[in-house]
Amino acid sequence: MFSSKTYDCFTPMGKSLFVDDGENNPPALSEDRDLNKILWIADIERITGRHRMTISRWMKKGNFPKPRYVAASRAWTVHQIDEWLRESMTDAE
Repeated sequence: MFSSKTYDCFTPMGKSLFVDDGENNPPALSEDRDLNKILWIADIERITGRHRMTISRWMKKGNFPKPRYVAASRAWTVHQIDEWLRESMTDAE
């Protein structure tokens, strides 16, 4: 059994939990998550380990989910990012 670390990411809408499996994989979202919870760009930067400009380039190329806009801020649902992470990990294999 592996040891995992849980990280708290504070957002304008509250706290998000992410789990790091310790194997240099992108942090997966915890299993007890609410799939409709909103993630902000700071959360996405933390999950991907990439800067917001890189994420913007990925969106323009169609390699990252398009955000929804909430009060003029980019937002994604946990479900969108979870799907993207699973697809990205599958593509890497």
